[in-house]
Amino acid sequence: MTSFSISALLSRFDTHPGIGAGAVTGGISTFLGEAILLEAVRHWLEAEGHAVELLPGKPIRDGTQFGTNCLRPKVRDLDAWLRLDARQLVAVECKSQTASSFDSKRVTVPDEPEQLAAYARSRWAQLLAEHIHVDEWTGMNKIFLPLKPPFGLNADVTETAMPKLRRILAIWRPISLDGVAFSSEVTSDTVRNDQRISVTAEVFSASLYLRSLRDRGETRLPLRLDLVEQLLSAVNELVAP
Repeated sequence: MTSFSISALLSRFDTHPGIGAGAVTGGISTFLGEAILLEAVRHWLEAEGHAVELLPGKPIRDGTQFGTNCLRPKVRDLDAWLRLDARQLVAVECKSQTASSFDSKRVTVPDEPEQLAAYARSRWAQLLAEHIHVDEWTGMNKIFLPLKPPFGLNADVTETAMPKLRRILAIWRPISLDGVAFSSEVTSDTVRNDQRISVTAEVFSASLYLRSLRDRGETRLPLRLDLVEQLLSAVNELVAP
């Protein structure tokens, strides 16, 4: 089975390569970042005991929920639908922010536990200040958008599953409420029938999750969603021997 090297992922994405040297890492992140995050989320959910299925299509904003009280935002779609145990729906938004990202300020993620925890907490505080405790929709808080049901599912399935929708904001870099947990909950508003209501999302840090796997002796992140294989196959079609 194809897999990612955990140590290679952490080294590549948590180490800033220096001024002018991050183009390769940025290119890899753009090309494979979403697939890496979805595989990490899939691995986590399977470790919780779930059977995980990637559904076709993307979660799309339900514009019918907006009226005169709540104006329709510009942000529209999330990145992926997952289905757990053939009954629970999960909407996922992926942000492959790494040490080479524009907002990283060229900071290599620390390995020392206390410094790592402080870094993760500072990222959490930044998320709250810039994307949660704000009045406008952003590329991060769109995880709270009202969403249309996935295409192709029976109406009786979606009527049961959508009110219990699980929302996951998957971010590469360390981000955590307590600085340690790789998954933290945050509450904000969505819109239903032109009224604001509170819902909860999970913020998942792939870096912290893979570090937890590494610390218990695991070296590989298996690939089971077929996303990476599809991307590499498409690239191979373009490259002449």
